[in-house]
Amino acid sequence: MERRTNLSQFPNDAARTLIAANRKTIDAQIRAMFANLPADNPNGPVEPGEPFDRVLSTWSRVKTLLTLVSLLPLLPLVWRGALQIFIRQMDALAAPEVRTQFKAGRDL
Repeated sequence: MERRTNLSQFPNDAARTLIAANRKTIDAQIRAMFANLPADNPNGPVEPGEPFDRVLSTWSRVKTLLTLVSLLPLLPLVWRGALQIFIRQMDALAAPEVRTQFKAGRDL
């Protein structure tokens, strides 16, 4: 999903094209996330484990969706920019070198 698209020229057509190109991937990622919800507590943690690992697991499933939303002209430009910054920050946290170094509660 790294391609650049000129959404200002034909925003509705561009939005439809982006959604069509990514819908199956996004649907599969979201379904996988919902499949891991515990039946007895759907509001609980999506997956067992440390909070950091759970956040990254959820991130891997919603990243494509949020990236798509950050490209659509549905949001004001400043909001899209903020969403893109958030995406970059989450990608930095999900980097393998960060994941192996992080231990929840290590510094407490």
